[in-house]
Amino acid sequence: DQLDAFGTGQISKCLGPAFARYDERRILRIPNGDLKMMSRVRSITGTRGNFSAPSSIVVDYDVPADAWYLQEGVYPDMPYSLYMEIALQPCGFLSAYLDTYALVPYEAYFFRNLDGSAQVLERVDLRGQTITTHARMITSVVSSGTVIQKFAFELVCAGKTVYAGESTFGYFAAQTMLNQVGLDGGQTVLPTIKTNRSLSEAAHRLDLGPYQNAPAGRPYERLAAGRLHFIDEVSMARKGGRFGQGYIYASRAVNPRDWFYPFHFYQDPVMPGSLGVEAILEAMQVYALANDLGRGLLSPRFGMVAGATPMLWRYRGQITQQHKLMELEVDIQRVEREADQVTIRGDASLWVDSLRIYEVKNAAVAILEAKE
Repeated sequence: DQLDAFGTGQISKCLGPAFARYDERRILRIPNGDLKMMSRVRSITGTRGNFSAPSSIVVDYDVPADAWYLQEGVYPDMPYSLYMEIALQPCGFLSAYLDTYALVPYEAYFFRNLDGSAQVLERVDLRGQTITTHARMITSVVSSGTVIQKFAFELVCAGKTVYAGESTFGYFAAQTMLNQVGLDGGQTVLPTIKTNRSLSEAAHRLDLGPYQNAPAGRPYERLAAGRLHFIDEVSMARKGGRFGQGYIYASRAVNPRDWFYPFHFYQDPVMPGSLGVEAILEAMQVYALANDLGRGLLSPRFGMVAGATPMLWRYRGQITQQHKLMELEVDIQRVEREADQVTIRGDASLWVDSLRIYEVKNAAVAILEAKE
């Protein structure tokens, strides 16, 4: 399979003999194995080496009816993180196809997602469906040995646009990655619970055990397990936080044998930023469960929030196998109640070994009525 070759093999077997000069280099790869969210490339427009002309890509992803994330999730619904992967992986493939490698003056480099904004437009049952990603490059800028590229994307399923947004990526030298300063320019900015005495006194440690088992008659009212469970310890304040509506802190010990490292990426193992976002959403689910926010529904389940408010993310760092501790916090903005849905919205940050590396604005989790 050509896409498999692009993920873990010789890139020339996917993109052609002109790329054989890159076969022995550590280069941009798409995720492989359980994190490969591309089934086939339907079309590409654009001229290799020409970054001022329009370029675009159309990619299909066939959602298996028994996909691992449907089996291991609480409800047979695609996690938000994999929507992100389905949207972003074709952007990286298009960048490679256009031979962005030729713009990079060093032998070894890293390709990273930097920021983006996206919104869920429709909730669709994706089991057994094909999702088609339409992505186009908006800009490509070279400066001081770094390449920054911006893309727009939309995901279409069953004739409906279900997810759309924009995202920026960069190519960086190895030394740049070693000297990362995070989101705060090298300044130490710790989780609020560690610096605000009143918040730390108001917060209490939660036992996650009860939230990993669904109550009788409510089979989906629990946290995910297995590969979709990303937090070990949680503390919560029912009020307080930046908006006065609640605060949640969570942490997880980094395990160098974590399941995602072999899949993301070959020769460059790093935790996907999308899974950091998933950890933030899981913490918000804990907040919902601890406050019994689904009590007005007959059979509540978690899902994505469809609507006009985009989620924004910024990444200025990475979680590698050498790191020890991931931490995150969510300041709850508000809880919105409707007849058949409860929506929790918040802003979040994520740290690795005390360096703040991710920021997410307008993160949102919905509690919906489950449909059998």
